[in-house]
Amino acid sequence: MKILVVCAHMDDEMFGFGGSLFKLSINNEVRVITLCHGRINDDGQNERTSTYFDIMSELGVSCDVYPYFDLSLDKIDFVELNSLIGNEVKLFRPDIVFSNSDSDIHRDHVIVAEATKVACRPMSGCSVKELYQFAVPASSQWGFNQDNYNVCFDITNYIDQKLEWCGRYNTEIKNDDTHPNSLNGIRTFNGYVGNIFGFKYGELCKLVYKRSL
Repeated sequence: MKILVVCAHMDDEMFGFGGSLFKLSINNEVRVITLCHGRINDDGQNERTSTYFDIMSELGVSCDVYPYFDLSLDKIDFVELNSLIGNEVKLFRPDIVFSNSDSDIHRDHVIVAEATKVACRPMSGCSVKELYQFAVPASSQWGFNQDNYNVCFDITNYIDQKLEWCGRYNTEIKNDDTHPNSLNGIRTFNGYVGNIFGFKYGELCKLVYKRSL
């Protein structure tokens, strides 16, 4: 199968979906696109970008980062963003698409989720059969809408590798163990989610639609 992952920021793919991304990349053709290339005037951005591309290379997935700044997507014409994602869908023709969640507290995430839903409208010519939104620690938790999530992916065998990759995002991972975006916070959240669904560790998603053709 072909799987497209649409993210707002470099690290969303790993903090929120890293175990599933690793798992799905083993036997599927996966592409990851990220709309924002970093913060304005961020001295640590080169390290973050290098980390992102190194991880994507290790996963063996194709990827692209688009030239928008973090926290700027609400200033970009929505048609432009929709056209960008729509073109990716048209060219790659994925069977399954994952994106950030429209329940998140982070406005960039919400915009990406909304634009992806428009790009993946289930019309007759659309290749997409399943559309999901994944939860990102902190951003999704602090949206206080977890009752909207209804799918869990078992990442029990991939949690250690996920955390190793998350730890490489030195500018984004938090050293405070009480923070959701610390390594302890991510492990705790994935353990909590997994326990709900009968797994040791899991990643939380929301099924937007599924088409049986």
